[in-house]
Amino acid sequence: MILLLDVLNIMNQKDLKGNPEIFSICFFTYSRTKKTGGEMIELKNAVKTGLPFSLKDSQMIGVKVPKSSHHPIAVNTRLITRFNGEKVVL
Repeated sequence: MILLLDVLNIMNQKDLKGNPEIFSICFFTYSRTKKTGGEMIELKNAVKTGLPFSLKDSQMIGVKVPKSSHHPIAVNTRLITRFNGEKVVL
């Protein structure tokens, strides 16, 4: 098991070349405005990215798979269930 606080700290780390730390993450989707969610998403080889200012205050982070054509995904930190294969606990 790994604490959510430790997960967030690892996500903010950089490698020796200054690139974002690569990780695998599993989380559930949820949209309060659209009233949708509940889909489990697993991303391998993901990195943390920035989000628009409107999302930073609501415990959201952006994750993206490098070299993919997909846009960053907004993730609520409390909906992260696994990080690098370990169960995430609050």
